Amino acid sequence: MWNILKLKMLRQLQFFLLLGTLFIIFFIIVHWDDMKDGTFYLHVASSSPALPTSMKSSGRWTSEDSFLWKESSRSVKPKLTIIKTHLKYDQGPNNLTYTFTQSSPTHLELRQAHRRRIIRELCSANSSFNFPGKFKTFDQIPSKALGHLIVDDRHGVIYCFVPKVACTNCKGIMIVLSQNLKAPDEAPYLDPLDIPSTVWTLRQLMHHKLKNYTKFLFIRDPFVRLISAFRNKFALPNEDFYIQLSFTHFIKYLLDPQTEKEKHFNEHWQQIYRLCHPCQIEYDFVGKLETLDEDTEHLLKILGMENQICFPPGYRNRTAANWERDWFANISVADRRKLYNLYEADFRLFGYGKP
Repeated sequence: MWNILKLKMLRQLQFFLLLGTLFIIFFIIVHWDDMKDGTFYLHVASSSPALPTSMKSSGRWTSEDSFLWKESSRSVKPKLTIIKTHLKYDQGPNNLTYTFTQSSPTHLELRQAHRRRIIRELCSANSSFNFPGKFKTFDQIPSKALGHLIVDDRHGVIYCFVPKVACTNCKGIMIVLSQNLKAPDEAPYLDPLDIPSTVWTLRQLMHHKLKNYTKFLFIRDPFVRLISAFRNKFALPNEDFYIQLSFTHFIKYLLDPQTEKEKHFNEHWQQIYRLCHPCQIEYDFVGKLETLDEDTEHLLKILGMENQICFPPGYRNRTAANWERDWFANISVADRRKLYNLYEADFRLFGYGKP
């Protein structure tokens, strides 16, 4: 009797298990379309962009460093790792692949945004800071004043070269990129310093290129640039400048109002804003000699050429910024103030603090 009861219970259990299995199969068949179109997400905790090594190790914070820290501490778009989900089903041979990717701005992108924002704000009519030529339109700039712009039509790049700011290296890069740069005898240029300035004759063409091409320049601390120019032209043997001049006399020469009345400043010490016209030309990339290695690597990635060309590493014999105190030790405070006023636009437009 007990065995018969156990057998009945076992059969009932098997029946309910079979019924449950059939129900699950039926549910899957009915709702399969909804399941195969499902979206899969992976939550990844966001983190602030890593600060540059120089910022971590330096005991002194610049205004640009403070900005980057503040910007990176704000809410940043979450970074999702790339996810690939494959759904394979019997209705066909296709594999469905869903990829989700979203990147947060790096400290290099924040740095560029900061540099461009400073220029944009100071060039605005709302800014109280004024300097010669600020409110000129591009069409009011004479063609001869655009001679520092090198145009690469092949890659859609415009580079404004600034003497004493790695311009020889950058011109060499432009030679490699622009295979159509040929000397009058149809031979390729071998010396980047031999590249002639681009002469633009059609303003309409200029506007088109400025709107559609990637524009970049490299700058450096204005006073350190002056020291570098003086060392190159007067402190070292130079076939173009025969006069032996002290640095003090060089500064006096720059401050003499009569100097520019007789002739415009030499390009090696002319203000950068007068060479590259940042208020009339909206540059896409502003590199600095102080961050040359990082900036050039970033620029090549922007241009999509990081695998085609490699910038040489920064010069080890570049004029060091800490030399400024030694070189200006014999310059009076009054003359230093006048010199700052002469180059104030460069200091402020390009984010350098008052020395």
